[in-house]
This record gives sequence, structure tokens and C-alpha cells, in this order.
Amino acid sequence: MKLIVSTSGTSIFTNNTSQEIRNLINTYTNAQENEIDSQNMERIKRHMEERKNQVLNLAQSRRYDDISKISAELNGIISYYNRNFYDDYLNNDINIIIHTDTYLGSKAAETVEELLREIGFQTVITQKIPFLNTQDITSFRRGVSELIKFCLETVAGYRANNYKVVFNLTGGFKSVQGVMQTLGMFYADEVVYIFETSNNLLRIPKLPVSLSGKDVIKNNINIFRRMIIGEEIVNINEIQNLPESFFEIDQQGNATISISGEILWNNHKKEIYREDLYDPPIRQIRFSDNFRNQVRNLSPDRKVVVNERIDDLYRYIKFNENPNALNFHRIKGNPIPPSTHEFYIWSDLGHRAYCHYENNIIVIDKIDDHL
Repeated sequence: MKLIVSTSGTSIFTNNTSQEIRNLINTYTNAQENEIDSQNMERIKRHMEERKNQVLNLAQSRRYDDISKISAELNGIISYYNRNFYDDYLNNDINIIIHTDTYLGSKAAETVEELLREIGFQTVITQKIPFLNTQDITSFRRGVSELIKFCLETVAGYRANNYKVVFNLTGGFKSVQGVMQTLGMFYADEVVYIFETSNNLLRIPKLPVSLSGKDVIKNNINIFRRMIIGEEIVNINEIQNLPESFFEIDQQGNATISISGEILWNNHKKEIYREDLYDPPIRQIRFSDNFRNQVRNLSPDRKVVVNERIDDLYRYIKFNENPNALNFHRIKGNPIPPSTHEFYIWSDLGHRAYCHYENNIIVIDKIDDHL
């Protein structure tokens, strides 16, 4: 059984078309649906429908060579199977098409999905990666974090269930391919793509690569939380004693987390969070002594949850994000002073963390039952 993860771009709409159509598609590559004016949207939709019908007819006729000339993503998949799609592959192998968080990226992936189903694959999934587009570097970095999360939560699960994981990087944007090439060293058994302009498949087996750095994270956890959870840029002086491979430095001497650093964090975070309650990553959060003592007496699994809720609270302060797992809000009914607000800790026991504001600082008072 294999899991084929393919990066997807818009080649299925731009290959073997007029220069006018290519220019039109490229103009709106990073656009959302509401950002495309009605006249151009009509032209784009008409072209997408014509192209979909064309490639579906080719698939029905099993004209794989012609399909390969149109879709880079399918060129990689067709070449990987050497144009031989036996029932065992079609019934058991899983295809995931990852695509950018854009209108055309979604539509291209949906068309590739239809083609794979027409070929006969039983399980094909399109996977949109939030924030992943190539319009600006800030959004792209958030998209990279979502890609890493996808690999950690989805791809790793398939490997644990004895699937051979193949990253097909023939299609998609070069920036996304570069990130996936790095992730492939840790999460894929094999990385494949078409060599240059030929139909020859280049196959790169899994390399004996691993990251070890639990102590690095633990001893510098505030910096890692700020850079990953709060998406902060730090000064190079703050990381001068840390491994260079974990960070990227810009020309102004500022540092952001690297892909390797983020993989390292995801590999060790829960293990580290099991050990203790760590100091808040920003001064706008403070722990009471009572709260600290309560958490120290919790089981390791509970400590993980508490530290993760503090991460959620950090993001709430930084970005005003209030996920259901946190649900930070003013206490309803009759609060017990000094607490005025609460947020969720874990749902199975209905416990809450109670807190109050002091000069714009959230002071966490205690963990207690729901009022």
C-alpha cells in the first residue's frame, strides 16, 4: 500500500494553451475567488470547463502520454506507475493532492482529482493548506507551518500504518516543492519528480536523516514559542549560541524559524511539555503561585494540555484568535474574586482556568470546576 502525496499547481490549466490564457491564469494565480473580476472570471471558468472535458476524454481513452503533456502532477503519477494501473494499485493506494489556499489552486486540484478517479483510483483526497500562497512571504511562512502540521498529523499516521509514503513533486510552485523536498527527508520513504523536460522519473530514496535537539528547545523554549507560536522575528543576538540550521537570518540581522527548526519543535514539543509548566512566553501573561502549584501536581499528559492552552492564550493576545479549545471569555454569573475571566483547560472533566486582568496583564489564578 502506498500514499502518494502530490504538490499541485495550475499547470493543468496553462500547459498547451495560448499565451493569452497563460497570462490570464498567471495573473490570478494567488487570487481568491472574490478578487477576480466578473469578466475575467467568466473567461477562466469557460477555459477550466473546456480543459476538464478535454483531459477527462483523454483519461477515458487511456491516452496517458497526452495527459502527461498537460498536467505536471499527473505526469509524475503516471510515470511513477509506469503507465500500468493494476487493480491492486487502484484499490489500495491513496492519492493526496495538496494545493495552495487560492481559487485556481483549489480548482486545479479538483480537476486532477477527477482525472485520477477516471483512471480508476478509489481514494483521492484534495488537501488545501491554509495560508499557503506565493503572494507574500509572511503568509507563505504560515503556510509552511500548516504543511509541517499536515505531515506530522496525516502523513506520519499513514507511515505508522505501514503505507509507503511517496512525495510526487513534479507539479506545483517551486517554493512549495523546495519545502516539500526538505519535509520528504523526514516524512517520506521516497521523493520523485520528472527529470528536466524528459519523461524520466528521478527517484530519491529516504535519507538517513534525523533531528535531535530536545535540550536545545528546552533550554531556549521561550525563543521557540515566540518564533513558532507567536510568529515573532527575533534579533540575531538572541540566538547567537543556538545551531544555525534552526533559523533563517535576513539582511537586517533578524531571525525567523527555519523548516528544520519547526520540525524539531514538533518532534519534541509534547515530550517537553509533559515535564513541567513553562514560564509564559510574553509578559502579558502571568501565573499565580496557586496556579503553578496546581499544575506541578498534575499528570504529565495534563501538563501538556495546560502548556498548549497557554500557547493558545498567547495567540489570542497576539492575533485575537480564540479557538474552541481555548474559548477565553468573561465569566458569566457570579465570579469568585479576583477572577473575572475563564478559558477551557480540558473538556473531559469540565475544568476551567480562572484569571483576571492587572494593567493589561492576564493573571491566571487557578484551575477549578466549571461554575
